Amino acid sequence: MRLDFNKRNSLKDNNVVFHKKNCMTTPRLTIGMPTYRRAHTIRRALSSLAKQTSRDFVLVISDNASGDPETLKVIQEFGSDIPELVLVAQPENIGALPNLVFLLGVAETEYFMWLADDDEITPNYVAELIALLSADPTVVTAMGRWVAMQSPEQGVVMHQCRPDSRSRLVRLLRFIGGRADDSAFYGVHRTSSLRHCSFNDYWPPNRGVLTNWCYVLLFDLLLQGRFAYSDEASWISHNYSEKHYDRALALGTGDKVKTLLRRINLYAIYIGKSARSSPFFAPFIVGASVVGLVSDVMGAIVRLISAPHFGQQPKAK
Repeated sequence: MRLDFNKRNSLKDNNVVFHKKNCMTTPRLTIGMPTYRRAHTIRRALSSLAKQTSRDFVLVISDNASGDPETLKVIQEFGSDIPELVLVAQPENIGALPNLVFLLGVAETEYFMWLADDDEITPNYVAELIALLSADPTVVTAMGRWVAMQSPEQGVVMHQCRPDSRSRLVRLLRFIGGRADDSAFYGVHRTSSLRHCSFNDYWPPNRGVLTNWCYVLLFDLLLQGRFAYSDEASWISHNYSEKHYDRALALGTGDKVKTLLRRINLYAIYIGKSARSSPFFAPFIVGASVVGLVSDVMGAIVRLISAPHFGQQPKAK
């Protein structure tokens, strides 16, 4: 499952079923939104984009062969409220991860971001994060606060590890050895930096598994530059519904072993990438990886002890 982040896709060569441009200026940001039969949640995401104070973006939605007419209907409702809106209907299901990469491939703008079809952002999100990137060429990714919704009305501000140091080694150590945090994936990135990322899949038995891959992408970005954060803008994730990660917990022994092997594989990828970038970093990255892996294992033990009685489905928070 090797992913080519540098592959370019032309919208002219794909199945564009809806395209409306309301702003004649050339956008600086492409927002890529993958979707699959989520008409009941995509309205929330589209509404947050329609309220953006910055109109300097184009939204490209890739429907992964859902064949759902309701999705098209909802998207058309926002055709006049978003600066430029494009809907691509994939002729066949290409898989969730290739759909994300496809969206990057069609970007012709300086900046790019992904937004899930059931999440939302505050009205100043695009303006705040583009300003951070424009102000400092050493910043490759700009991110806001992370608000995790526990219900449609209630959410909490989550801790972020924030690898924003100008020292490459310091930010890598913070990212690897600190509390796991992949929220920056939903920040605004320099498109050119994303296209230097790579992910060649995990070792067996985790071939083709999607979980944790975005950590590899963020690690590649941190090798290129630092992240910057704004406390004035927020990404709001809705993880209480059917995509809540607690529902994907590894409950069987075999799944737990696979999960542990995948995490070990992830740290091995960190070590390999950092060693190729600078051999001097290798021993420090190995040490941080040991700390990170121990933290993962301890966290898993705590979750196992505090989980509902064996055999019961964990409740969505």
